[in-house]
Amino acid sequence: MADRFSLLPSAARLRGASPLWRADFRAAFRLAWHWLYGRRESLLVGAILLVTALAHGINMFHFPYYETDEGTYMSQAWAVVREARLAPYTYIYDHAPGGWLQIAGWVALTGGFERFGNTVESGRVLMLLFQVGSTLALYRIARSLTGSIAIATITTLLFALSAYGLLYHRRVLLDNIATFWMLIAVLALVSGRLSLGRVWLSAVALGISILSKEITLFLIPALALLTYHRAHRTQRAFATLGWLALVVSIFSGYLLLAILKNELFPPNYHAVGSIVFGGTDPHVSLIETLRWQAGRNKDAGLLDLGSKFWQVAQVWLRDEPLLVVGGTVAAFVGVLLIRRERDAGILGLATCSLWLFLCRGGETLNFYLLPLLPLLALNIGFVLAILTRRWVVTGGASARAPSARASSAWGRDPPSRYSACRACWQGTPAPTWGWRAARPLTAARRSAPCPGRGIRRFAQQQAVDWIRRNIAPDAAIVIDNYAWTDLHDTAGGDPSYERAHWYLEGAAGRHDQERRLLQRLALRRLYRHHLATPDRHRCKRTHAGGRCGEALEPRRALQYRRVAGGGAPRRQVPPVGSHAGPPP
Repeated sequence: MADRFSLLPSAARLRGASPLWRADFRAAFRLAWHWLYGRRESLLVGAILLVTALAHGINMFHFPYYETDEGTYMSQAWAVVREARLAPYTYIYDHAPGGWLQIAGWVALTGGFERFGNTVESGRVLMLLFQVGSTLALYRIARSLTGSIAIATITTLLFALSAYGLLYHRRVLLDNIATFWMLIAVLALVSGRLSLGRVWLSAVALGISILSKEITLFLIPALALLTYHRAHRTQRAFATLGWLALVVSIFSGYLLLAILKNELFPPNYHAVGSIVFGGTDPHVSLIETLRWQAGRNKDAGLLDLGSKFWQVAQVWLRDEPLLVVGGTVAAFVGVLLIRRERDAGILGLATCSLWLFLCRGGETLNFYLLPLLPLLALNIGFVLAILTRRWVVTGGASARAPSARASSAWGRDPPSRYSACRACWQGTPAPTWGWRAARPLTAARRSAPCPGRGIRRFAQQQAVDWIRRNIAPDAAIVIDNYAWTDLHDTAGGDPSYERAHWYLEGAAGRHDQERRLLQRLALRRLYRHHLATPDRHRCKRTHAGGRCGEALEPRRALQYRRVAGGGAPRRQVPPVGSHAGPPP
């Protein structure tokens, strides 16, 4: 041990060493220091990506709970891998299939749906990779447009540590996939000198983004303007028209699919006079689906304070005020300064175009904000860059005033984002940010189960395990869609429940004999009592810390079988611990 420590260059040994040896040591130290200093930005980017991976990766299998949409996209990816179909049920063109095709490619690359746990957890690992990639792309965009490492770092951390993003970026959502490709499209246009190769790369990336989630379709005008602005004046027309043609050609594959399958028009569709399009046989239709999507929860949107948009906007303002308010104001500032700051103004127009889609009047879900988050952070970075340049010119007078106004507007120190990150790691609900105080913990809220503690996620997994232990594989079961792929995939050695159907798709199931059963009984009774999901089965006892609310194992599940020799189906309720058969 003494010989080992004697090898270390202590101060006394350095003083007593030969001048040549000390010179070599100092030269090596200076060489290592210059190497680190020359790569300081790369090390900073690596640290940012590490923070992003830790913030989104720790506890991501337990928080948040499994959303129905996650099960939907994983089941569609399962249909692509196992059955070479676009959906396990009839594909109704509700979304372009690009998103779950990428999930299917990830599953095939990693070796199965249960490589990282259950099927949803495997999808969440892919979402983590997309989030890290989006963070890197956003840093490069901010670095290229502002020219400042500090502002690029602030912009990236605003996006990577967003409290709203920590909740929804973990989930298997098509919006996360579309956001990554959207940022790649912008990065190809703004990084370095714009060449035609980068123009084509941007067009391909935006086409993939639109095929992943159609919301980025509204970015085409703004990004076409960005292409025209950054292209060389001798190639502007060619680059812009080529960019538009390539984006449209890629996205038109969605339309071409419907045309080739004769599912563009609904049956007996009269478009011109007596000419009938779509045939006479009943089938799904892209046009009919678009009509249905456009009419979902139709209201006045921005003009009606009671619309769905304003209801969801209140949630956004409460949970993410810094990006929603600050980023939107910064976008308007960039639009007003578009003649002086072209890049900031064009990206401000891109942000406003997505806001116009959200406030159009119609169905607006909470995670529709996800593609806006990096753009909002980028707008804030642009405003900081403008103020920084003005501060350098005027000696700092114009930069201190906004800081003083911001602190007075808060009335206190701005809230720390570390608390939100720690909340997601530990599985506890994140604090309320903004100008409102958190609601008091009433008796009703105290007794309600806390989904942030992972109780609901464990209850969901317990439901799947209980079905496998107590229900026969040939039973007809109505389930929530998060468990669909787990019950149908047999790669892990578990039996396949081919007659387990999602309750919203039950009426359109593959088996005609089960259709009337699922319509009459499942949608009316099973959906009301949640027999396949044990969220209603919670502890009602009162302990020292208040109502327990812990999820309990479900006591029963309905199992349907047809009586031998035909006849109507009868209900059988197996007791806990048994596998099948009627109760005594």
